[in-house]
Amino acid sequence: MLKILIVDDDLLVRNKLRALLEWERYGFTICSEAVNGSEALTELENNKPDLVIMDVCMPVIDGIKLCEEISARYKNTKMIVLSSFDNFEYVRTTMKNGAVDYILKHDLDPNHFIAILEKAKEIIFSDLRKQKDMELVYKRLKSANPILLQKYIKELVWGICDSFEQLKDNFETFNIQLSDRNISVVVMQLVNFVAITESYTNKQKDDLVNSVIELCNNLIKFFKNGCITYMEQGRFVILFSFENLRSENEIFSLLKSYIDKIENTINKFFNINTVFGYNNILISLKEIPKAYEKALKITEDMLYEYDKSTEGIKQEMMLSIKHEKGILVALEKYEIEEIWRILDEVFIHIKNNGISYNSVQLVICELISIAHKAALNGGMNTQWNNKHEMLIKERLKQCKRIDEIHDSLKALYNQLCEDLKKFDLDDKYTKYIKDSLDFIHKHYKEDISLEDTAKNVNISPSYLSRLFKEEVKMGFSEYLNSERIKAAQKLIENGERRAIDVYSKVGFKNYNYFIRVFKEITGVTPLTYSIKK
Repeated sequence: MLKILIVDDDLLVRNKLRALLEWERYGFTICSEAVNGSEALTELENNKPDLVIMDVCMPVIDGIKLCEEISARYKNTKMIVLSSFDNFEYVRTTMKNGAVDYILKHDLDPNHFIAILEKAKEIIFSDLRKQKDMELVYKRLKSANPILLQKYIKELVWGICDSFEQLKDNFETFNIQLSDRNISVVVMQLVNFVAITESYTNKQKDDLVNSVIELCNNLIKFFKNGCITYMEQGRFVILFSFENLRSENEIFSLLKSYIDKIENTINKFFNINTVFGYNNILISLKEIPKAYEKALKITEDMLYEYDKSTEGIKQEMMLSIKHEKGILVALEKYEIEEIWRILDEVFIHIKNNGISYNSVQLVICELISIAHKAALNGGMNTQWNNKHEMLIKERLKQCKRIDEIHDSLKALYNQLCEDLKKFDLDDKYTKYIKDSLDFIHKHYKEDISLEDTAKNVNISPSYLSRLFKEEVKMGFSEYLNSERIKAAQKLIENGERRAIDVYSKVGFKNYNYFIRVFKEITGVTPLTYSIKK
């Protein structure tokens, strides 16, 4: 860790700086504090900090004088100057004496401050690299900030570095040798990362990502020729160098064994599946950005089992309001087959239209969210959501293929439908009525009667008729017709515009009778209803 000394006569400012960010995460530790320049000189001698964050206006010895002293006596110590005043003379004087940057106190915010810390860190490391004791440099750099190594890898992958030679030197500082030949760029994607981490806090996501990096780093150290960085949305890049190998077959065989080891270890420790994309062996560092794009496309193709020869841009997709409304209405009627039809429609569209990976993850999250909403609307408490959210995420972790995700969501909605039905009926009705309503919900499209239903629940038709009026507050035929009309309304809302095409699909045997019942229940004819919709 790089050591920081904070110097300010205002206790509130010192406390604010301490709490501004997680210093250790960025490779720093606050080793001491001082209230003026005189105390600061004592702390400088005792603690040898790498960086001093100081106020300009202080008693005894002010910030400008302290800058001069540090510049003269502690040449390896860098400075960041704070002030409550935007005074050009202060800026000019402190920068002239070696301050890295100058910040107004009212501009202090984590993002701005982190950027300045990174700038200071780069200068510190640059000076350290000039020292002869490279073993000391290596140890300090590694303890200072592994995030810096990831920054270098990203610059290489994105092709935004000013000098490839400088980047090679940066990697060598971390004891990583990247040659100009036999390099492999591997994209690793955690399957269903967005869905799995939907309810995670930012810290929990960071902990998962850092744990994966740490695990992979331990394996890569064993392989002795690679490095890893995190990109976004569960995607990582691993660079392997095989400088001493000559045969491509030997390289690919060794690379495959490395990938298998990483895949199996991540699955074992995190219960998460991974897919990997990689292609040709490179002969130049400058080829890495293009190789990354190709490996990324291969990874996406593997996720969705698309033909590798398919060209074109992945489309974006959101779950439509029609789909969401259709699922919620179907859940109200416990129509699991209708829910499955909608899910089939969504996933067929995904498979046939080359939908982007991130869009698919968002659609999955939306479908889980709809299930949660329906459970709460149905009166079930958050225990159902917590229980089944955990189960569905565990199941999604095991899914590599889009068909497996599809099946898992079907299973979730099937369970939800059964639980909603049970919860609703348990809360309102006796067992005979619950069983009767269940029978009606399953068979309303068929030619069923009071007698058929009574036989199914093992009571007499007259007794069932009386129970219906007492508990459901309507007669058997009235309830059956209401369920059939609800189903007809749904068909019309989904595009069935002609009443003659609808009536038989919901269990009516007579067209004119259907028209009459529809108007009695809804107040309008099917034609008028379809126009309004």
